[in-house]
Formats: sequence, C-alpha cells, structure tokens
Amino acid sequence: MMKIRVWILPVVLCALFAQQALAQSDDWGVVEQLKQGQPVKVTTLNGKSHDGAVQSVTDHSIQLENNFSADRQDVRRVQIRSGGHRGRNAAIGAVIGAGAGAGIGASLHSYGENKVIGIGAAGFACVGLLIGLAVPSHGYHEVYRRKEQTE
Repeated sequence: MMKIRVWILPVVLCALFAQQALAQSDDWGVVEQLKQGQPVKVTTLNGKSHDGAVQSVTDHSIQLENNFSADRQDVRRVQIRSGGHRGRNAAIGAVIGAGAGAGIGASLHSYGENKVIGIGAAGFACVGLLIGLAVPSHGYHEVYRRKEQTE
C-alpha cells in the first residue's frame, strides 16, 4: 500500500504543473498567428467570454466572424478550440490503471502467486481505459493571457 502512496503525489504534482505551463503567454504575436476561421474563445477584462471564429487579428485588435471585436488592451485571454484526444486519453488511462493494478496486486499477493499481479494489472487497465474514453476530449487551450498590471 505504501508503494502506491509514493507515486500519487508526484503524479498529481506533474499534472498540475503541466497544466500551468501549457501556454500562459503574454505575447500578442501568438494571437496574430491564428488562422482565419479558427474557433476561439476571447475573454475580455470585464470577464465576458465570446466564442466565435477568427475573422482578423491586427497589432491592436481581434475580430470574430460573429461581429465581436475587442481592442488588444481589453483582452484578458484568448483560447483556441482543441481537437479530440479520446485515443490518447484511453491509452493514458490504461497505463495508469495497469500500474495501479500491478501495485495493488503486488501488495496483496501471497508468496509465489505472480498471477495476482497480472490479473490486477489487466483488470485495472480495462477500468483505466474505460475512464479514459469517458473523459471529455475537447475543450479550449489558452494561447494568450494578458499580464496582470501591478501598481
């Protein structure tokens, strides 16, 4: 049981830090590289979000095809719609499940019965695979975040 606890904290910390490091760029040049028609979500400084497809981006503003336009200084964040990753999520779930199952099987098996480890790994791999398939596989990925003004 202690073997499992040793792995939980590093996995959780890695997931949290990876999420924080994904984008969070304050470089408007990234926004200028967006393609016309690309689905985005623009959040303004007043907290309102606007979904739509990019019509144009300049040094000073972004305009969506739904007639929404915002000046650069009024934009808090820009996110792009990311594609589905169901297969990737299923594979990650299966690997995590197999590792957990092997760890649990190893902690529960009696001497000389290695098949318990294999059964645990296979069983939990199937559970992890199903959970990975069920996890939503699309959403938005942040490409721009305005630096907070400190006084």
